[in-house]
Amino acid sequence: MATKRTYIRNGQQYVGIMLDHGVADLHVFVPPQHRGQHYLSNALRDVILPHLLQDRQEQRITISRNFGQETFQAAERAALAAGFVLLELEEDEENVATLQFTTRQVLSEIKGENTRPTQQRLTQIRQQLAYHASCLHMLSAEVELLLGDKVLPEDIRDLASEVHYLRERIETAAWDLGPPLE
Repeated sequence: MATKRTYIRNGQQYVGIMLDHGVADLHVFVPPQHRGQHYLSNALRDVILPHLLQDRQEQRITISRNFGQETFQAAERAALAAGFVLLELEEDEENVATLQFTTRQVLSEIKGENTRPTQQRLTQIRQQLAYHASCLHMLSAEVELLLGDKVLPEDIRDLASEVHYLRERIETAAWDLGPPLE
C-alpha cells in the first residue's frame, strides 16, 4: 500500500502532516510552534478519520515515549480529543500507548434523539438513500459482468431494493414524530 499524505491547515497555512501507512499506522508531525492549538485533534475528528473510515472499520495508533514524556502526553491528549480510545498502555521497554478509533465512534457523535427533522433534511436523507440504492444496482451489474455470478448480483439487487424502500419508511417514521419542521 502506498503512503498517503494529508496536510493539516489552520485556514491560512500548513501546520502539520499526517502519513497514512494503514489501519495500524498513522504518523503525524506538527511543528512545535503549532502544537497545543487543537489543529491536529480537530483535523483528525472532523476530516481525516471520517475519510479514513470510509474504507476501513477502525484506525489504530501507537504513541511512544521515545520522543519524551511531554511529546507523549501532548500526542495522547490530541488523540483522545479526536475521539480515540485507549486500548493498552505498556510500561515495558517499549513504553507505548495503543489507541483505537472505530466507525461506532463516528456514529456516536450524531446529536439528538427523536427530534423532528426539517423537510430539507428529510429530502436529503431520501436522496442519499436513493443514491446508495442506485450505486448498489450498478455494483450488481458490474459483479455479474466481471464474475459471471448470478446469485451474488441478485443479493445485491435485493439489498438495493431494501435501501430504496427505506426512503418511504424514513418519511413514515418522521411523521410519527409530528409534521416536519419547515
